[in-house]
Amino acid sequence: MYNNNVIIHISQVTSMKTRSQSRKHLPVNIDFDEASRAWNLNKRKLGNGEYSYVCGKQMRNGRICQVSPTISTHICSATLKEPMY
Repeated sequence: MYNNNVIIHISQVTSMKTRSQSRKHLPVNIDFDEASRAWNLNKRKLGNGEYSYVCGKQMRNGRICQVSPTISTHICSATLKEPMY
């Protein structure tokens, strides 16, 4: 009592490919050190794996502001009125 529609020949099974086998793989070249530096630009390390966002605006003396930003503007109140450099 076999249904002819259910029988699959072994040659058909070996030639079938799953979606992951048939996809083309693109080369991935990620510089994780550079990505980590870029991610940390606007953060201050608090310790124990915690980070806090910083203003990040360049000040008149050339340094980057390390004060926590206000919620609405994403820059701190100290550098809010200074012109951008």
